[in-house]
Amino acid sequence: MKDRFENQEKDIEELLGRLKENPVVPSPAASGRIKAAMLEEARRMREQRLPWWRRIAISTPRFEVGKLMAAAAYTAGIALVILSVLWFANMNAEPALAQLQAEQGTVEVEHQVELIADLHYTYKKTVPAGKKIVLSPGDKIVVPDGAIGNLYFANGNKTIIGGDTELLLTSEDESQIALTLKLSKGEIKNYVKHDDKGFSVQTPIATATVSGTIFRVGVGDDDHTFLATDEGSVNVSVDGREINVKAGQEMEVVKENGLEIEVRPQPPKVYIASRGQVASCDRVLYSKDRRADIIAKTFPGAKVSIFENGEMVNYTWADEHGVARYWVVARAEGKYTFRLKTTMPGRESSRFSDAVTFVYDRTPPPLRILAPTSPIVVKSPVKIVGETEPGASVTVNGEPVHVDAAGRFTITLKLNPGRTPLKIESIDRAGNKLEDQLALEMQ
Repeated sequence: MKDRFENQEKDIEELLGRLKENPVVPSPAASGRIKAAMLEEARRMREQRLPWWRRIAISTPRFEVGKLMAAAAYTAGIALVILSVLWFANMNAEPALAQLQAEQGTVEVEHQVELIADLHYTYKKTVPAGKKIVLSPGDKIVVPDGAIGNLYFANGNKTIIGGDTELLLTSEDESQIALTLKLSKGEIKNYVKHDDKGFSVQTPIATATVSGTIFRVGVGDDDHTFLATDEGSVNVSVDGREINVKAGQEMEVVKENGLEIEVRPQPPKVYIASRGQVASCDRVLYSKDRRADIIAKTFPGAKVSIFENGEMVNYTWADEHGVARYWVVARAEGKYTFRLKTTMPGRESSRFSDAVTFVYDRTPPPLRILAPTSPIVVKSPVKIVGETEPGASVTVNGEPVHVDAAGRFTITLKLNPGRTPLKIESIDRAGNKLEDQLALEMQ
């Protein structure tokens, strides 16, 4: 083909050379025929270089092109209808694996549908707080930081999904008896019935298989997996090794420089109480009583060691219910922070518990009135501004007043002519109280 084009170009060049030497003026009719022939030859040569669909379009009359386009659009519409029917049929045919409820914040679900062989469609759906969605095998759950999701399974199992967690639901068979949760990031807590023998959680480096238990699994990254068993037992497979983690134990697997596996007692769950108030590890307990009761929940018969500011100050033993109690007495007003460890006979100690903090305070809060500066006022309403200890509560004549983070408060009152007595009271978090009497006179 290329040689033929080159020969034609040489013939044309030779013809043009002769015409240059011997000018010829053709008749108008001959000029028209020559021009038409040259345009046709140029069009034909150009078409040889175009793709097949463009050659068809050029060679087809305009009205035929319109028919072809209409036929193509009709065919595409039919195809879309068929794919939609297949999609919805697939969705209805897929068995429901679980229900997801967004308990707090907004949760995202990525759902993949197989339209036909090797053809999938993936869409995302957001689930706002309080709403539910039905899940199927292959669904991916993304719970952002600060949100919480609950998974409810048809057989009564339940999984709580913490914030900043990604989880994939899979089932090994059509009956969904063998259920696997693939955890790639974050932390989940699972409540599994005693007669369920097909529930497992898979992380990048370990697989936990259970039957009738409550356990937690966390993934820090691809090389770090954490597991804690609260009830029953969990069988964990790691790199060909089988490890049983019993109730009250936890397991940490790190795969960075080789494989490190540690099974140890869980740290005790710790509370601190005083004067009828109880605080867990996420709160500070304030009291004007110098004594506080530390309460720990751990193994029955376990030794519980008490540490203050990193130093061991004493120890006690858990009773037959796994409860240990220890009284601490504040030496002076101030802040006291405690952490606990559990040790079982013949076993290593747990890691430190979360800290509990006790503040012994017998000093009444400060209370100052900043405005008005004079008891004589000339107009109503009047704005009263004061300050007290941050965290204290304030009332004016028994009515609560908002106190900001800096301890400042403001209230606007309407006064009648004459004298108006005011009782302002501040109570701090330990229960210490201070009152101030104020009388305003409107003239």
